[in-house]
Amino acid sequence: MNRTVKKISVFVLVMAVVAVGGWYGRKAYKKSTEWNLLNQARHYVNDKDWRNTALCLQRVLQINPMSADASRMMGDLLESGGSPAALSWRIRTAKLQPDNPTNYFAWAQTALKNQELQSAIEALSSVDEKSKSTASYHKLAGA
Repeated sequence: MNRTVKKISVFVLVMAVVAVGGWYGRKAYKKSTEWNLLNQARHYVNDKDWRNTALCLQRVLQINPMSADASRMMGDLLESGGSPAALSWRIRTAKLQPDNPTNYFAWAQTALKNQELQSAIEALSSVDEKSKSTASYHKLAGA
């Protein structure tokens, strides 16, 4: 009986180690895949290969829908193509990283390009007090 209990406890311990390793291994795999795809997208942007850039960014957003970097790059990609959908990606990026005033400035700039004045006002009103003293804020507020 003592030997059977020992075998069962070793089996349970090995299964627990495998389960924990699988759980954290999956998370590490997702993070590394996201990082690699973002780097590929940056490379494709430099090569002006818009199709592959979009494919990489779509895959990143499938892996991690809360990726602020992918949202920012998607906004950049769509804005360079003149698409009005860029505004929604700018808003999404600002909501994912509310402490980054650069995202709000990009949101306001894209809203002004699309002549969405209410959206630009909302973006600039969301900026913290410290960032309201910068030249970028005053330039966008004046526009």
